[in-house]
Amino acid sequence: MGKIRVGVVGAGPTGLMSAVLLLTRGVDVAIYDQDEIRKKLPKAHIVNSRAGELFRELGIMKEMEALSAPPEKCQYVTWSESIAGVQYGAQPYNAPPHDFSPSHMMNIAQNRLEEVLFERTRALGVRPLFNHKVISAAKADGRAAIEIEAPDGHILQETFDYVLVCDGASSNIRKRLGIEMIGPHSLARFVSCYFKADLARFLEDRPGPVRFITSPDITGCVVGFDLKTTWVFGMVYPAGHVPQDYTPEIMREMVARAIGDRSVDFEITSIGDWNMSAQIAARFRDGPFFLLGDAAHRMSPAGGLGLNTGIQDAHNLAWKLSWVDRGIADDGLLDTYETERKPVSERNNEYSTQNAMGMFAIDAAIGAQSLAPVEPSRASKPLRGISELGIAPDSPGRQARLAAIQAAIDAFGAKYDIVNIEIGYDYCAQIEELSPAARAEARYRPSAQPGRLVPHVWIDEVRDISLQDAIDRNALTLFAVSEDGIATQQIRALCAKAHLPLKVVAIGEWAPNVAALWRERTSTDEQGLVLVRPDGHVAWSSPSLPDQANLTRLRDLARQWGAR
Repeated sequence: MGKIRVGVVGAGPTGLMSAVLLLTRGVDVAIYDQDEIRKKLPKAHIVNSRAGELFRELGIMKEMEALSAPPEKCQYVTWSESIAGVQYGAQPYNAPPHDFSPSHMMNIAQNRLEEVLFERTRALGVRPLFNHKVISAAKADGRAAIEIEAPDGHILQETFDYVLVCDGASSNIRKRLGIEMIGPHSLARFVSCYFKADLARFLEDRPGPVRFITSPDITGCVVGFDLKTTWVFGMVYPAGHVPQDYTPEIMREMVARAIGDRSVDFEITSIGDWNMSAQIAARFRDGPFFLLGDAAHRMSPAGGLGLNTGIQDAHNLAWKLSWVDRGIADDGLLDTYETERKPVSERNNEYSTQNAMGMFAIDAAIGAQSLAPVEPSRASKPLRGISELGIAPDSPGRQARLAAIQAAIDAFGAKYDIVNIEIGYDYCAQIEELSPAARAEARYRPSAQPGRLVPHVWIDEVRDISLQDAIDRNALTLFAVSEDGIATQQIRALCAKAHLPLKVVAIGEWAPNVAALWRERTSTDEQGLVLVRPDGHVAWSSPSLPDQANLTRLRDLARQWGAR
């Protein structure tokens, strides 16, 4: 085992992903979670292409795909009177196919995703400790001291070199560290009802996992996880009410109205509540403590970026901790976690909030609010139907109203698979001064500029082998069309002097079309070089034979990474 010891607090997707990435690299890890057992609720459901790339890296993508909903059933987001009722309009859920990533978006229940990561931590020799609550956290001589209450009430006192704070939106450790959250605390409060039902016959027309329900009788959103039997209905509850006002009897009626067909038999499995926020932590690092996932950023689910942003947080920090563990870099490298991840989190949060706000324009076209607060008394009021909205099957001017609704959806609907948002982010440059919509709509352009993700090129698509698979996850990787050359040897010597591990990958070893596409996507010629970090982000590049200024810049970077 290595030189440092890391505590991970929180066994959700971000915490488990952090643990797996660290354990894979040989770092000593302990995992704690205050819940009594592993979380059983599906919760989040979107895994985007970048997160999929990270699962490919760990060799668990196939397991995730097996637990995901069939792609052919994940085609649309719809707005309708109810699941069985009149549909007002729809937008694509999956983006058109592209060749910029070896991965793709998946619709997978969060608890199923966690199962895969949990089993991987066990296979790596560590079992997360559940029903272990952190009751104090403090800095002690540069290390992290935490007290943990065990299930029997015994207080464990542990000291770690670093603690990864992954304990969720209401993070207990973040509060104890006095780290403020910036932004609106609550955009809306929801009550959620998870249920089992066979809704297959209602998915034949515009099948998809996200269905906004808008009618005088019920408003909210139905989300499908496996798109077979597992669903959740969520609705906003108004000020002056508490979740307990929504009894199982009331929620049963609300779900029945959302389904819209009284012949459907369904079973309620759980009722809960959650708060939609749009907040970013004032800082992501406090000495030996690092905030990741929802502990660092709370964002609207519109666009599905919350879980994915947390998984990317874990990936960014893990390789840096492993380099400190191996003595390759000093603690200063860890400061880049905040400088790199905070701007991306702010961008994703802004985009998610804009998605949520875009609902208002669609609601205006419909003539009712999809996420209007629902009083508990709604369950006992007579059904009114949608005739007053002017979009019932027998309503005059119905087609014009539906066309107006579809136009509003096309203009303002939340996008769930946005290539430029998912893989176009930059760790070196400031986020472009564009609106969130403009950034999302901007066409993704592969680039070898420092800070960007190294472009994907298939080596063998049939066998699912990408150039991304050639990246050394524990070292720097130098991509060159040919391994020969003075520049390549200079870089080898430079990295050796800085005690930085280096792997050289010769693109020309594969088919000519691989090298040609690589040069096109990286804007390099046959003498160009691209140096890639263990997380797949470009550290340094030269479009042609590097000059002395380029090599000086690389030498400076090497000194920063290897400074001890």
